[in-house]
Amino acid sequence: MAIEDKSFGVVPVLKTKTGKYEFLMVYHKLGHWAFPKGYQDDGESVEETIRRELYEETGVRDIKIDFGKEFVEKHSFKSDEKTFNKTNVYFLGFTDNADTKTQEDFKHEIKEMRWALYKDAFGLLTYPEAKVILRDVNDYLLSRRKQ
Repeated sequence: MAIEDKSFGVVPVLKTKTGKYEFLMVYHKLGHWAFPKGYQDDGESVEETIRRELYEETGVRDIKIDFGKEFVEKHSFKSDEKTFNKTNVYFLGFTDNADTKTQEDFKHEIKEMRWALYKDAFGLLTYPEAKVILRDVNDYLLSRRKQ
């Protein structure tokens, strides 16, 4: 029997002066690029989880989260001979703050972070599922621009 595992995260977006979008990604100690995410603490709302994880991993506090659309990533993995069905639910987060700094307590977990335009971000992301999230987010942002 598989164990269900769920986390919540944000795809931080910064609109440049030229109107292009940059995306913030973090490089984890385990050697992969991804978006900020984490597990919900007891009694914590989804928004509180997202804001806490974003701050811990990137130092970003000033962000407007768009709860109008979810971006869902699913995959399975094995650990200690157990199968986990992992679901990561992401929301868009808009910020004007390009300054980032992982909090001291989390520097052992997050080795680097980077703002990148779509093409560069797509190339950096490690897992195919994360690339699908980025593609879907980018398509969504471009479709909103046309409205």
